[in-house]
Amino acid sequence: MNDGVQNNRLPERWSRITIGDAGRLLSGYAFPKHLQGQKSGDVPFYKVGDISRAWQNGSIYLDIADHYITSDQAYSLNAKLLPLGTVVFAKIGAAIGLNRRAILSMPALVDNNIMGISPDTSKVDTRFLF
Repeated sequence: MNDGVQNNRLPERWSRITIGDAGRLLSGYAFPKHLQGQKSGDVPFYKVGDISRAWQNGSIYLDIADHYITSDQAYSLNAKLLPLGTVVFAKIGAAIGLNRRAILSMPALVDNNIMGISPDTSKVDTRFLF
């Protein structure tokens, strides 16, 4: 079988890197109940269900959240926004087995059931990492 890689060698433009070299691993934040359910605000706060909905709609990008908070509320949580282009995925529960993931279409927060990898685009293409 010829997969384009001969004798375990990579094509000239490619290099072998670890996932840690591909970008930064980022964790989500605890999402207090009293802040959940807000339909407006300047910061989307994504949960696993948002990833699942995007996946079911055939989108690889997260651009609509069920929950929003204000920048002041994010500051009060000491939460730092994950950057645009971060690949996010569930890190616990049955959702792991579904292997659903998405790319943030804007800086956003994710809850603590989600992890993200913010790609180093000088080393890996975001869609390839996705």
